[in-house]
Amino acid sequence: MSERPCLICLEADSAPELRAAAAAAAGRPSPDPRPDDGPAVRQRLIARGPTPEAVAEDLVAFLAGERARGVSVGEPAEEAPLLAFLFSGQSEARSGMGAEIYLQCPGYAEVVDHCSSTLGETAGTTLVGAIYGASDPKPLEDARLAQPALFAMQAGLVALWAEWGVTPDVVAGHSLGEYAALHATGALELEDGIQLVGERGRLTQSLARDGLMAVLFAEEAAVAKVVAGYEPAASVASINAPEVVVISGETDAATEILAEFRARGVSAKPLRISHPFHCRCIDPILDGLEEAAARTPVGAPRLPFVSTMEARMFVPGESPDPIYWRRHAREPVRFGETVEGLAGCGCTAFLEIGPHSSLTGLGERREREKETWATSLRRTGHDRRVLAEAAGKLWLAGVGVDLGAMAEGCGHELLKTSFSADRNGG
Repeated sequence: MSERPCLICLEADSAPELRAAAAAAAGRPSPDPRPDDGPAVRQRLIARGPTPEAVAEDLVAFLAGERARGVSVGEPAEEAPLLAFLFSGQSEARSGMGAEIYLQCPGYAEVVDHCSSTLGETAGTTLVGAIYGASDPKPLEDARLAQPALFAMQAGLVALWAEWGVTPDVVAGHSLGEYAALHATGALELEDGIQLVGERGRLTQSLARDGLMAVLFAEEAAVAKVVAGYEPAASVASINAPEVVVISGETDAATEILAEFRARGVSAKPLRISHPFHCRCIDPILDGLEEAAARTPVGAPRLPFVSTMEARMFVPGESPDPIYWRRHAREPVRFGETVEGLAGCGCTAFLEIGPHSSLTGLGERREREKETWATSLRRTGHDRRVLAEAAGKLWLAGVGVDLGAMAEGCGHELLKTSFSADRNGG
């Protein structure tokens, strides 16, 4: 009996062929065609379970038309979908993020270790010590550690996905996530990126701790109208989706805004962040940030890079300049508009690169049938299981995934792959 979770991955050119493949994998006779099968459509199936026997039981339930929690079926596009990597921001940085893959996935650990050694000791510890050696979350409450820690783990995730054959067609980052997004394009070397983000964190930590960021589940126009009465002490920091707006500002002003919306019955909650960005609280460090960016070598992105500040794709050969990074820290993030633009350019698959599923949750609010949203990690842990689920979702949608490498990296046993004669595993 296998001691690892098990996977079976099947592909066929029609529903009857897929059921026949599933029956063969489960050791059952091939079922008869169904009258409601409809036209032949390419389909993929993934079955996952703790043992081969559990996988077979789920396949039998699937064949009987019953609910099988371990079985997922998708209809991949004839051509691989355009895949966007979306890099989350600092509010998701936490101690222990990616701990399981740090221990079990050498490619990921190598990148994080390299970032840690490049940055050296900061605030009395290293990045690796802050992320994986602390028994409490306090080290990552320090921006000098939280910001480069997020960059390091995101760069590690990019390397890990590449080992499994998954690379982006386009990238975008939410606030701090744009630095790792630019690294993923090849325009920002790993050492330069970690040093720049480390300096950004050092500058941030020099600021006073007065300030608050909070998300309001209300229309942008309504939020902007209220915030205007508090400017310049508060600002709209991010428009993430219809009725998902983040405000940022000095504590008193931001607290009053929250109270006003809560009195209206609007859901609102503060974000866990070391310092508020995208408001005047960070004005004292803008000169230093621009100077640090001016010292950092940046090349031309080798794949499309989308700015969430400007909600536009950079033209070929264009790179963020030092003034861009100054504005990037101060001006609002237009994530919702950016996603609309990506969809308009043909992106139908989105993979979040970060410690949790915050951006994925925003994307799933769109409820677009033709879009696939997956997250690399969740704050609840079980890293390799979450990664396997994400890889499965992408593969079902038609994204190329090296199934053998993914299964090995996720600690799964790939029991069987079966594809139509004119197909391959992607």
